[in-house]
Amino acid sequence: MYITIENATDEFKHKSEPIQSLINQALVILHTLGIPFAGLSIRRLERMAMAFLAVADVKSPQEWPLLKDANDNRSLRTRDIITYINQYFNEHISSGLYDDIRRKDLALLVAANIVTNTISHSARNNTKSYGHSRKVLLS
Repeated sequence: MYITIENATDEFKHKSEPIQSLINQALVILHTLGIPFAGLSIRRLERMAMAFLAVADVKSPQEWPLLKDANDNRSLRTRDIITYINQYFNEHISSGLYDDIRRKDLALLVAANIVTNTISHSARNNTKSYGHSRKVLLS
């Protein structure tokens, strides 16, 4: 387990136990896929996991087998990711922080090709969409 009550942020502590478990499950997957955690704060790990879950449309542990990717026409803009995280993971992230989602929460996932930019020709950052690369997740 990566985030425990002892090292958790206040935001994490206010989440239900199933959501806390889901976030830790996501972190196990990300670590297994080679995402480096060294130097990342607990809050950054939490936000990266929630962005990963939002793009996959996984809201509970029972939904892992139903993980969606770009082939399922699942693609979210950064503002959509914020809306999803706020709705399902008891967060209150401002929609104005969409650039943080791209630059901080998705950066390592995109670099590892776990999450792909599904509109790579877009010139404006807030119109880019992101989807999971199923090849990476199932390998």
